[in-house]
Amino acid sequence: MRTPIVTTTATLALLGLVFYGSVGALPAGAATPTAPSTTTAAAATSTPTLLPVDDVSSKGGITRKVLGAASPSNGPGQSLYLTRVRIAPGVPLPEHFHAGTQVFRVMSGTLTYTIVEGSAVVTRSGGASRTYFAPTTLELQPGDALVEPPGMVHRGKNATRRPVVTVTAALLANTAGLSTPVGAAVAGTAVAGTFPLALDAKTTNTVGPAGSRSYGTVVEQGDTTIGGEAVRLDLTAQINYTDGSGPWTGLMTLTWPDGTTLGGTIQGATVATNDGGASFVGTIGVIGGTGRFAGATGGSGTYVGSRPGALGSPITATIDLTLADGRS
Repeated sequence: MRTPIVTTTATLALLGLVFYGSVGALPAGAATPTAPSTTTAAAATSTPTLLPVDDVSSKGGITRKVLGAASPSNGPGQSLYLTRVRIAPGVPLPEHFHAGTQVFRVMSGTLTYTIVEGSAVVTRSGGASRTYFAPTTLELQPGDALVEPPGMVHRGKNATRRPVVTVTAALLANTAGLSTPVGAAVAGTAVAGTFPLALDAKTTNTVGPAGSRSYGTVVEQGDTTIGGEAVRLDLTAQINYTDGSGPWTGLMTLTWPDGTTLGGTIQGATVATNDGGASFVGTIGVIGGTGRFAGATGGSGTYVGSRPGALGSPITATIDLTLADGRS
């Protein structure tokens, strides 16, 4: 976890993880701007229900049974599962990832396994271990075990005439399902967290009568924990202010530990307040993402916040996004 130099706070609300133009300058002292309206689904406020022991689901030749489940006290916000999965002959597993770490062992049959993005550690039945990197396809035999890190995109297939049976253990974000298909997870994906932001760089110029005009670039960064994972927010904003008020544009990137990213643009406006601080608001457009968000082709949201002091002072900002999937 990176240690911020100057602590500020930003809240990111996107919606809950599911299973399967610039504006003109505003006058100083004007009222706090109102956030642009946006249509978002309500984020879940209740604690997700743990799947019960002996719960069975079966679809498309894939049968999963919960052998054990817990909400561990040493893993707040996460769910721990032990499951058995049976894959019928000739059945493919869709491209997917897990919102946490999963380990599994092949009990019977041969599984054709493809790492699409990221890497995984495989321990063969004889005890030899090796890290495999994407893109690669390998065959897993009885006794072979594999560690899948959070967000690692992969798929599988039983290409044989006999069933494949695996036993899995997974520590997952309790807002997520046991697995999340790539693409299907994008539309309506929800991520929520509070970011302590730090001013990383500020390159601004002051001109005009009594230094009334300010323009330039401000870079802020911060980290938080979302669903048990450390997520980084990088925000770069270009400002054009008169007496502390005016338009700004920004680029934001969220980065997960496995390299998954989600990027967006911001068109915003800032209004100076009487105490020397400012209020600001913006409209976000999602550019796209990688890894678990590779299917994101758009989306929109709002950015609303304030700072109590001059440019570069601590900021509190709220981001609210809804992701879109062009394939849905």
